[in-house]
Order: sequence, then C-alpha cells, then structure tokens
Amino acid sequence: MIEREKHDENVQEVINEVISRYMKTQEYQELRDTFLWDIDNWCEFLEKKAKEKHGHLSKEESLFWLCFMCEDRVRIDVWLDYCRDKGMVMQQKYAKLSLANLSSMLMDVANSTIPDKNIQQQQELIDILPDHLKTDEAVKIFQRAIDAKMIEKTATGLKWHKTKALLAYLLGHWLKDGLFPETEYDKLFGESRLGKAHNQLMNNKCGDGKPIGYEEIDKLFKEQL
Repeated sequence: MIEREKHDENVQEVINEVISRYMKTQEYQELRDTFLWDIDNWCEFLEKKAKEKHGHLSKEESLFWLCFMCEDRVRIDVWLDYCRDKGMVMQQKYAKLSLANLSSMLMDVANSTIPDKNIQQQQELIDILPDHLKTDEAVKIFQRAIDAKMIEKTATGLKWHKTKALLAYLLGHWLKDGLFPETEYDKLFGESRLGKAHNQLMNNKCGDGKPIGYEEIDKLFKEQL
C-alpha cells in the first residue's frame, strides 16, 4: 500500500513537471494565444475536436489541453458549463471523456520510459548549461548539435568534435551582457582561449566573421524555422 502511494506520488510529480515545463515553451504559449485571441470560441473548437475523436485526443493534443485548463482553472468550469448549456447527452459524454482522457494521457507520459528518457536527457543538458543558455532556443540548438554528433555530453560537461573556430562561432550567438563569457565557455567544453578564437573571427573582415564550415552551424539555426 505504501509502495503504491509512493508510486502515485512519483507519477504526479512527473506529471506536474511535464505540465510546468511545457507551459514555459514558446510552442505552448503561441498555441494558447492563438486559441485565446484568434479563435472566436475555443469551447466550440474543443467540442468539435472531441466529437470527431469521441473524446480520445492524441498525446500532443491532450498535453496542450491539460496545460491550457490547468493554467487557469476557470477554463474547466467554462468548458463544462458550455457543454451543459448545449443540453445534449452525447456532447456532455464527450466532454467528460475528453477531460478524463487529458489526465490519462499525461499518466501515460509519466509512466512511459521513452518520453521520460527524453525529458531526463533534456534536463541533464539544461543542468549543464550556464544560466544565460537555459532558454528554449539555446537548449534546442545544443540538442540538435548533440544529435548531429558535433557535441558529446561527458561526466564533466560537454565535448566539441569540430574545430575550435566553429565552436567559437556557435557560442558567439549567445553573449552575456554583450561580452563573450570565455571563462564559462572554456569550462563548459574543457577548452582554452575560446575568447581569443571568437575575437579572431570578429576581426577577420575577409571571412565576414564566419569560419570555414560555418554552414554546419547555420543549419542548426535554420531548423528552428
């Protein structure tokens, strides 16, 4: 009994973490604003979606709607009042199924080893990065560099597998208070004098501040679009 309660507590912690992290993403905030400002009635939209799928939304849809409801609990009352005012049994049934499915989908996320592994890997990366790199954009770029085998996570930080000039070029996208934080970057990658490499790029007017092979780095950012 105690073990079961402990498991439930752990699952709830994961759910809360998933919700909290997703709410902070640009993806969620942009989608939320679309439903709040660009769609006349988000309840009608959700009703149509619930009816189409008989209350069984996808994992991605469920995550969004659960976060949307949890962000402002009044929205849950608005949603249920909307369905109740419709006065149709099936619509109320689909509404309840949808709300129940939101929670069950998040339970799947919490209990699934694959999503948890991805979340854990991302969190490990965030923990390694300096504070000014703990942004959605920076984390995505670094993760793409890891996936492309440019960066490797180690026991002490990160390891770069390309030229120092390319690393300086990559890190030059994130200055700190307008300056290149050489000490932090040297420590993060186990390198030395990255600041000098960065300055050499900036002073290289012929190369327009870009090293040989810069296209590999630019590609990481273009994938953001």
